[in-house]
Amino acid sequence: MFDVTWSWLNYIVKLAKVKQLQINDVKATKVNLSPKKLGSDFAAQFNQHPKQSVLKNLFTVNKKNLIGMFAAIPFYTLSSAVAPLCIRNFQLNLQPMQLFDCDFSKPSYINQKTVRQGLNSIFSLLYPYWIILGLGQVLRSFADTICSANCIQMGVKFTSALLDNVFNKMMLLTETTKNVNAQGSLANILFTDTMKIMFLAKSYYRIFTIPLDMIVAIVYLGAYVDSVALIGISALLIFMPVIGTCSSIMSKALKRMATLRDIRSQKIQEILNAIKVVKLFNTEQFQEKRIENQRIQEMKYVAIASNAFTGHLISGQISNIVMAVISFGSLIGLNKLDITKSYTMIYLLTFIQISLGQLPVMLMALQDGIVSLNRISAFIHLSEIDSTIVETNSDFESAIQVSGNHDFAYGLEEDQKISPNLDSAYFMKIDRHKEMVANKRKLEKYFSKFQLGRQKPQIEIASADVKDQKVVSEQPDVLSLISQSNFELTNSLCVEICIKYNFPAITFFMNIKNYMDAYFVSTKTDTKQDVLLKNYMHMCVIAFNLKQWDQKDKSKPVVPVIKNFNIVVPKGQLVGIQGHVGSGKSSLFSCILGEMKIVGHNTAEKQIKLDFDYGFQQNEEQKIESIIKLNFQLWVKMGAMGSRTWVSQTTG
Repeated sequence: MFDVTWSWLNYIVKLAKVKQLQINDVKATKVNLSPKKLGSDFAAQFNQHPKQSVLKNLFTVNKKNLIGMFAAIPFYTLSSAVAPLCIRNFQLNLQPMQLFDCDFSKPSYINQKTVRQGLNSIFSLLYPYWIILGLGQVLRSFADTICSANCIQMGVKFTSALLDNVFNKMMLLTETTKNVNAQGSLANILFTDTMKIMFLAKSYYRIFTIPLDMIVAIVYLGAYVDSVALIGISALLIFMPVIGTCSSIMSKALKRMATLRDIRSQKIQEILNAIKVVKLFNTEQFQEKRIENQRIQEMKYVAIASNAFTGHLISGQISNIVMAVISFGSLIGLNKLDITKSYTMIYLLTFIQISLGQLPVMLMALQDGIVSLNRISAFIHLSEIDSTIVETNSDFESAIQVSGNHDFAYGLEEDQKISPNLDSAYFMKIDRHKEMVANKRKLEKYFSKFQLGRQKPQIEIASADVKDQKVVSEQPDVLSLISQSNFELTNSLCVEICIKYNFPAITFFMNIKNYMDAYFVSTKTDTKQDVLLKNYMHMCVIAFNLKQWDQKDKSKPVVPVIKNFNIVVPKGQLVGIQGHVGSGKSSLFSCILGEMKIVGHNTAEKQIKLDFDYGFQQNEEQKIESIIKLNFQLWVKMGAMGSRTWVSQTTG
C-alpha cells in the first residue's frame, strides 16, 4: 500500500501513533498522485526556472492534464456550434404548410394531410438534424467531463505539490525570517490559499470555453440571422464597463480580505503564545477588541466583494433583455424580421446571456486564485536573512562570551523588507500614506501665512489667572520654526507638545501604522495657540513618515546599534534578562544566542507571591507600560514590606 499522507506528515503520524501506522480502510493511491513525487517534481522545475511564475511551473509539471484539457475544448466548442444550425433548420421546416399538399397548377387546390402523414413529412425533413443535435449534446457532455476531470486532477496535484514545498520551505527558514516576513500568514497560506488555487484549477477550462461560446453565438447571429441583429451586441458596451468595475472592486476587496485574515491570525497566534500571554494577560479586553475590529473590517470587505459579485451577476443576467430589445427593434424598424429568424435569434441571445451569467463565478475564482498564487510565490521566493552576522563558538563554555571590538547590526535593509503579498499592514500603510499626503496639502495651506517674509500673526492666549482677559502674545519658538520650514519631529518643542496635550511618545508617531489625524483634531475649548501647536506637531509627524516612506526602497547597510559590545557570563550564571514590556529582552537574548533548539528541559514549580497590585485605565493601551513601570517603582521604593499601593492615575 502506498503512503496516503503528505510526505511531511509521516514523522508526525508515526509519533502520534506510537511509531506505528494504524490499519485503515483507505485504498492505495496512484503513484503519480503521490505528494512526495509531486512536490519533488515541482521543486526541480522551480529550481531550474526560479524567475517563472509559480502557475507556469505548475502547468509545466502537469503537461499531460493541460494537454488533455485543451484537446477536449474544440469538441466542446463544436457542440456549441451545432445547436444553432439545427434550430435554424427546425424553423425553416416547421411551417404550417408542411401539413398540407398544395398544387398550384390547379386553382385553389389544397389537400390537407393526415396527422400521420404530417408527422412523417416533418420527421423525414428533420431527423438528420435531431441526430446531429443529440450527438452534439452527448459530445458536449463528454468534452465537459474530460475538461473538468483534467482540471480537478490538476487542482489536486497543485495543492499537494504546493503544500509539500511550502511546508518544507517553512521548516528550512529560521524563526527570525518567518517572524519578519511571513507574520500571521503561514496558516492561511497552508490552507486557505492552496484551496483557492485548487478552485481556480477546477474552473480553469471555463476561461477558454466561455469566450469561445460567445464568439460562436455572435458569428451565427450575424451570418444566419442578419447583420442588423449584431446591433444588439452593442448593449455589451453598456455592461462591460460595469462588469470591469465590479471585477476591479472585487479583486481589491479579495486582497484586503486576505491581508486582514493574516492580521487576525497573527494576533490570535500572539495571544495564544505562552510568552505573549505572560506579557498580555492583563490586556485581554484590548486584544479581544482588536480581534473583533479586524473581523469587522474583514466582513466589510466581504460585503464589498459580495456587492461587486452581485452587480456583476445582475449585469450578465439582464444583458439578454437589452440585447433582445435592441436587436428586435432594429429588425422591425428595417422591416427585416420574419418567423424563420426570431427563434434562432432568441436562442443565440439566450446563449450569450448564459455565458455572461457564468462569467462572474469564473472571474471571482480567477481573481481569488491569482491573489493566493502571488502570496505563495512571495513566500516560496523568500531568501534567508543573512546569517553571517551571527558568530557561534564550538566551545559550549564560551558560547555566550563576546570579546574584542564587535559591531552589532541587523544586516541589510533588504532583510527587513517584507513582500506586499505577505505584509499584513501593507494596504493599511498605503491608506495612511494617501491620508498623510492629503493632510499635508491642507497644512501647507494653513502654514503659508507663517512663512518667511510675511507678518507673524498674533496668537490670543487665554490667561489662567485672570478670567475673561486675553493677552496678546507671540510664540517665537513655534513661529520661527514654521517660518524656517523646520518640521523636525525630534526637536524639543514636539516633546513639550506631547506632554502638554497628553499625546503618546514621539517614538509612537515614528511608525506610519500608528498615524491617525484624530490625535491632532482641535476641540471647541482649544485656543488659537493650541490649534497652532497641534497642527505643527501634525506636520512634523507627516514630514517624518513621508521622508521614511520615500527612503524605504533605498538599499544601504543599517548603522550598528551596539558598538564594542563585550560581555562575559560564566556557565550557568545567566538566569534571565530583566526589563519592562517591549524593552527588547527577547531581541537581546536572540542576538546573543542566535537560532537555538531545545534539546532538553527540566520543569521546576515554585510559588512566587508579589505584595503589590497594579492597574490601568481601559482604552488607554499606550499608557499601560508607564503605569506598570510606576507601580514597580513605588513597590521598590516602599521596600516591598507587604503594603499594597494602587495607582489609578495615568502618565504621559
